[in-house]
Amino acid sequence: IGDGKLLVSAIDVTKPNDANPVARQLRYSLMNYMASDCFQPRISVSVGQIRNLLFDNRIMKKLGATAQINGETASTVIDGDPNTFVLAGDPKAPLRDTVELVITFPLPVAMSGLVLMPRQNHREHEGDIREYSVQVSDDGNEWREARRGELVSTFAPQKIEFAKTITSRYLKLISLSGFGLDKTTALAELAVIYAGPKLGEKGSGAIEYQRNRIATPEIDEGPEKRAKPTPSPSRQKP
Repeated sequence: IGDGKLLVSAIDVTKPNDANPVARQLRYSLMNYMASDCFQPRISVSVGQIRNLLFDNRIMKKLGATAQINGETASTVIDGDPNTFVLAGDPKAPLRDTVELVITFPLPVAMSGLVLMPRQNHREHEGDIREYSVQVSDDGNEWREARRGELVSTFAPQKIEFAKTITSRYLKLISLSGFGLDKTTALAELAVIYAGPKLGEKGSGAIEYQRNRIATPEIDEGPEKRAKPTPSPSRQKP
């Protein structure tokens, strides 16, 4: 990237004193590799290409947004941390409930769309949203639809682009359906594609990322307590 080099790790290796010895060893190995002459990336990527892959995960804090799902606080969906998520709905219910996520801003916000980050820790994509409706309101009572469509089941961020820039104080994402027999709705992050004047960093604060264990135990690091191995029975003499 430019005159520099970049290595991307799917595992968090940013903490040199991580309590996990595997993460510490991986970090040590990667740092040594990057410092060696062997680290010669063959693919060039422009700054613009990288920027298109990312979104401002502090934008909702900068805008002073608050979030509720069906009347209950849902702050984890706008905290900027993809490791946290909201999960709504009863997986044992006979029918899937429609879930409404309502975002409130202190002042009207200009936006050209949304970026949605699906839940990141479930192999079977529990809670992924399929059909959706995005609505906006000036007073929180009368709503008008800004976009309706379908998402795919993925771990990657997905963009919802509006036909034109919309300025509104209230935003609502309605989860109309999921995939297969899944009756839940989950979302890691929702961020607006901000189209207003440049914002300062005041109030955005640093994001403290939470560690999120994989929801499927057999593909995580294993249970908290490992079972002791059973000794093999001694061979009986004939």
